[in-house]
Amino acid sequence: MPAGVAGSKIAAYEIVDGAVPIGRTIRLGCLARASIMSQYGRRNRGGSTEAFAGKNSSGAPLSGHTHAFYVPADDDMDGMLDHIYVVRDAGFAAMELAAIRSVCVIKSQNDGIHIRVKPCSPVPGSAFLSKNCRKWVSSSPFLLNRHVKRRGNRVIDSPESQVRLELERRCPSHRVKHVSAVAGIPMLKSKLRPDQFVSSRRPWDPTRPAFEVVLEFEKPVNGPLLLGHGCHFGMGCFVPHRQA
Repeated sequence: MPAGVAGSKIAAYEIVDGAVPIGRTIRLGCLARASIMSQYGRRNRGGSTEAFAGKNSSGAPLSGHTHAFYVPADDDMDGMLDHIYVVRDAGFAAMELAAIRSVCVIKSQNDGIHIRVKPCSPVPGSAFLSKNCRKWVSSSPFLLNRHVKRRGNRVIDSPESQVRLELERRCPSHRVKHVSAVAGIPMLKSKLRPDQFVSSRRPWDPTRPAFEVVLEFEKPVNGPLLLGHGCHFGMGCFVPHRQA
């Protein structure tokens, strides 16, 4: 189903003015969500929708990652973000798509971000939307949900085990053959070290340990694949290893 039609699972923006480096992915993802929710509220008497908010009418967080992902992307691989994708497996209703289409400026004085965007079709060949691939690598860092702990000679909640656990819970059909997580060296796609990415949603939040992760599955799987803390804002975004 084409983007922009009610029921579509993916909507997209092109950044037409202003610049945001790939290292600020999570901040732009958060700002995109805020801008879309603001437009939805203006059009619907201050109301909100679970698809954008990630919370039910009582304010409780939704389970199962059923709400939208806001994924800034560097599709031309020049180190600057050039598109933003809004992705939801259940798709978007007409009023939700109208709110997405009405956003033209995304800005925050605190973050030093001020860009103009326009709705567009998803970029053909956008790596994180690839299908039928067995080996994937994170193009933005995987951020840990829990601290790594040591008990004697044992390591508890290692980065690799956190990746495996999240996949088991969210994608049980994706059988993992191999997981590796590395910090401190430049990532294949961005050429930045994982710790050179902003890892907090807000300027006052603490930073989180960040890793480049390589996944190899027993059978080919389809994207999009986003894992870890901040995955709803573009972190832990995986692309096929050959395209990194």
